[in-house]
Amino acid sequence: MFRIHGGTRRGAGRKPKGERALVSHGVRPALTGREPVLVTMKVLRHVWNLRARRAIERILPTLAAANERGLSLAHYSVQRDHLHLVVEPKDRRRLAKAIQGLAVRIARALNRMMQRTGKVFADRYHARVLTTPRQVRNALLYVLNNARKHGVLAAGALLDACSSAAAFDGWRGAHAERERLARAQPPPVVAPRTWLLAIGWQRAGGMLDPGHRPGPLRADSEAGMPSVRDCTQRSWRRPENGLSSRRSPTRSHDHVRSSRSPHALRRAALCGHGHCPPHFVTRRPVRSGTRDARLR
Repeated sequence: MFRIHGGTRRGAGRKPKGERALVSHGVRPALTGREPVLVTMKVLRHVWNLRARRAIERILPTLAAANERGLSLAHYSVQRDHLHLVVEPKDRRRLAKAIQGLAVRIARALNRMMQRTGKVFADRYHARVLTTPRQVRNALLYVLNNARKHGVLAAGALLDACSSAAAFDGWRGAHAERERLARAQPPPVVAPRTWLLAIGWQRAGGMLDPGHRPGPLRADSEAGMPSVRDCTQRSWRRPENGLSSRRSPTRSHDHVRSSRSPHALRRAALCGHGHCPPHFVTRRPVRSGTRDARLR
């Protein structure tokens, strides 16, 4: 009998070259010019800290030059070993050329700073198309508060000086610090052009909290559905009787019942603890003399 090659099998597929899988070489999604794109660019380990003053002074001029060449950079965040960019390209081809040109300018500037030659970026850029107000709002929180996520935000600061937070007018508060950062170093960004990035994101929750610490940008959260971590962190309260949260009457299947709404059932299914959060469930009446009444 002949051996059949291909198909679904254990261990199939192209293996990653390093510790983590690289960005896929598949065809990038088509763009219509009406949706923002979240771009991530990661550098190699030997590259110096990108948030250092000597590096920031060389990176910001390259961002301004990229805007002059049609990148349409609306927001950015510079971290130690990667950059997050929110851009508004008109099509897929222009995005690729703009990011490639930006990568070349950044690599040359950083190599001159480090007095070396060679490769700077670890892989090709990662692009995520943002098509809904919820996705855009989550991306703005993730990018502008990314320093808080990595724990590198300056002590006592609300906004990150290594990002375009000073140019963003959608903060809930922090107006004085925003004006101070804008005077000290105006971010090299342009005004949003698309409806999603200019107005639409506010329909998904209003103004942004500068003290929010973003978690991983997951697909379920972007689609308007809470992730597993969101399910366990929203509206939970520790019981007053000292019991552990695992045995709390609020979280017991004996006292709660899932809503019959398909949307609520799907949200509850995202919770990985075997029970439903209290804000997605409805209580059923407890009859006297039953097992539920005895447990209470």
